[in-house]
Amino acid sequence: MVIIVAGATGEVGKEIIKQLVAWNNAQTWTIIALVRTEGSKKVPTGGVQEIRFDFDRPEAYEQLIAHYRPNIFFCALGTTLKKAKSAGAFKRVDRDYPAQFIHALCKCSPGTRVGLVSSVGADRGGGLYLTTKKEVEEIFFKSHLAGTVVRPSLLLSHREEFRLGEKLGAEIIAPAYLLFVRTFFPNWNALWKFAPIETRQVAATLVSSVIGLGSGEPQKENPKVQILEGLALFK
Repeated sequence: MVIIVAGATGEVGKEIIKQLVAWNNAQTWTIIALVRTEGSKKVPTGGVQEIRFDFDRPEAYEQLIAHYRPNIFFCALGTTLKKAKSAGAFKRVDRDYPAQFIHALCKCSPGTRVGLVSSVGADRGGGLYLTTKKEVEEIFFKSHLAGTVVRPSLLLSHREEFRLGEKLGAEIIAPAYLLFVRTFFPNWNALWKFAPIETRQVAATLVSSVIGLGSGEPQKENPKVQILEGLALFK
């Protein structure tokens, strides 16, 4: 089995790689991490093949997919407006790169199962971030590829880069929110959708769903896609 991970150096992407390595007990899978620079030490080592990929070369997408014809493709691509420095650059990473992978999969490997990392609120859109995530989801749904979309809320991780908002969220907001919903509304999914969650948990749920074909809420436009959010991410 061939598995490709785009966004392998990001917080969720790195956890997806770790989960895949743990699943690959027999060492029979080919796990490929797409990176901009090889040997960056951002991708967990051991049973993982790094491939340098030029995301800004349009023809590279079909060439990659046609060559490897992956059984599974995970997309955890994403950036921040601060890093991207413009709305256009942000959309290029968060929308255009995933879209090109989806189109390449449809053309060259339509049987590939996809695991897509999105965000809570992407179904409604609003603002640059959520509107971009919504656009990616819509492209995926219309592709009629099979797979799973996860929509986490605030991601908790041990990020090397300091982000004040995430630091406050992890140390103050997250514990209080989780204690509140677990105590008073343990089964109210509407509140669990906005619960902060560890990147490890998001990755574990996504990998388990795509590889193990776990059950989730089918997407109406494309029944071959399931959406996991809220309580479904904490199971």
